[in-house]
Amino acid sequence: MKTKKVSISIFQIFIAIIVIAIIIVAIAVIRNITNKSGSIPKEEQFAGSGSVEDPYQILSEEDLQKLYESILKGESYQGKSFKLINKLELSKELNHNIKTTAKPIFEGVFDGNGKTITGLVINIDTSVIEENYGLFGINKGTINNLRVIGQINVNEDLENSKIDVGILAGINEGTISSCKVEGSIKANVNNADTTVKIGGIAGINKGKIENSSSSTNINSNQQKGGIIALNEKNGEIINCANNGEIIENTSSNYYTAGICAENILGKITSCNNNGRIQGKLAGGIAGNTTGNITSCQNTAEVSNLDEKSNNDEISAGIVAMVQSAIIENCKNTGKIYGLTDIAGIAGKNNGNIVQATNEGEILKQEEVIASKVYMGGITGTNLEQGKISTSKNNGAVRSSSDNLVILGGICGLLYNNSIVENCENNGNLYGQAKIVTPNEDLSEKCSNCVNNAGGQIDTVENGELQIGLIYGNIKE
Repeated sequence: MKTKKVSISIFQIFIAIIVIAIIIVAIAVIRNITNKSGSIPKEEQFAGSGSVEDPYQILSEEDLQKLYESILKGESYQGKSFKLINKLELSKELNHNIKTTAKPIFEGVFDGNGKTITGLVINIDTSVIEENYGLFGINKGTINNLRVIGQINVNEDLENSKIDVGILAGINEGTISSCKVEGSIKANVNNADTTVKIGGIAGINKGKIENSSSSTNINSNQQKGGIIALNEKNGEIINCANNGEIIENTSSNYYTAGICAENILGKITSCNNNGRIQGKLAGGIAGNTTGNITSCQNTAEVSNLDEKSNNDEISAGIVAMVQSAIIENCKNTGKIYGLTDIAGIAGKNNGNIVQATNEGEILKQEEVIASKVYMGGITGTNLEQGKISTSKNNGAVRSSSDNLVILGGICGLLYNNSIVENCENNGNLYGQAKIVTPNEDLSEKCSNCVNNAGGQIDTVENGELQIGLIYGNIKE
C-alpha cells in the first residue's frame, strides 16, 4: 500500500500558532468579563453556593479578605448570602484592606450568626474628598446578627475632607438588624473645611437600623450620635439603644446625641439612650429633628460644657431642637445640666410634644454665667409653632442665680402664639435671685393645666428670676 506524505509548511505552523494565541486571549477576556459581571464562580472562593439555604461561608480571616478584594473590584454580591461561621480577630493587613473599600458597595446579605469580629482598627490619616469608613463602606444589603468590636481614629489635621464613619458602615442604605457594636471613635479635627459624620453603627442612615445597640464611646467636635450621625428622609431607627458616652471636650456648633445627631424627615421609634451625653447642643435621643420621634426614653445624664456661654447652648433629655415634628410618648429620667435652654424633653420646641413625661432633675450649671437661661420640665423655650399637650413634669427644676432666669414647671419661655394645654406639673421649683417675678397662671396663656408642687426661692445679692407654676414668662 502506498503512503501519502503530508508536508506542513512553516507558514502553516505560523498560522496555527496565531490561531491558538487568539483562542487563549479570547478565553482570558471572557473570564475577565465574567468576573466583572458578577458571575464569578464563587464556589471556588467560598464554601457554599451563596443562596439563602446554602450561603457562602466566612470561616477565616482569609475568607473575609477574599470578600473585600471582590468588593474592591466592583462585585456587590447583590442577591447573594454570606454566613460568619467562626469568631474572627482582624489583622493589620486586613484592616488596611477594609480601609480601602470606602466607596465600593455591598448589596448582599451578611449573617453574623451571633459571632463576633474583633480587632477592627481604621486610622484615617490621609485627606480625602469624600469617603465612607466602617466594616463595610456602603451597605445597600442586609447585615444582621453580628457583633463588632473596633476603633476608628481620624487625624486632627485632615484638610478639605468629607468623611462618614461608623463601626459597621460609613453609609447604610439597606438594613442593619440585631447587631451590636463596641469600641471607640475619636475625631477632633482642626480645619473648618473638613467635616465628619460619626455614628456608633453608621455615619449616615438612608435605610433601616433595627433591634441593634452600640456601646461605642465617641469623642469628637463633629456631628455625632450613638447610633448614627444623620438620619435622612425615609431612614428608620427602630428599637435601638446607645450605651456609650457621646461627648465633646470643646464646644462646637454640631449636634451631639445618644441616638441620632440630626434626624431630617426620618423616623426614630422605641429607642433608648443610656450613655452620658455632653456637648454644646446636646440631646438624649436626637440633636435636631424635622422627623417624628415616638416612644423613646433617655436614662442618662445630658449636659453642656463648663466653659464660657455664648447664650445658645441647649441641653435636653430627648431632643435639643424640635422643628415641625411630633415628639410622642417619650420619657426622660436622666439628670439634665445646662446653660441656656435646659429641659427634660426639648430644649427648644417648634413642633408638637404629646404625652411626654419628665422625671429627671433639671439644673442650671452653677459654674458658668449664661446671661439668659430658659428652663422647664418639658421645654426650655416653646417657640411660635410649638405645642405641648397632655404632658407631665415630675422632676425638680432648679436654678442658681444668673442675669436672667425664666423658669417654669412645664416651660420656661412661652411664645405668645404657642400652645400649652392639658399639662401637669408635679416637680418642685427652686431659684435664686435679687429680683423675683412670680407667675401663677394656669388658664390664661395655657389651658386646663394643673400644678401639684411647691418649691423655694432664695433671695441673693444679684440676678433676676421669672418663675411660674406652668411657664416662667411670655414672649410677646
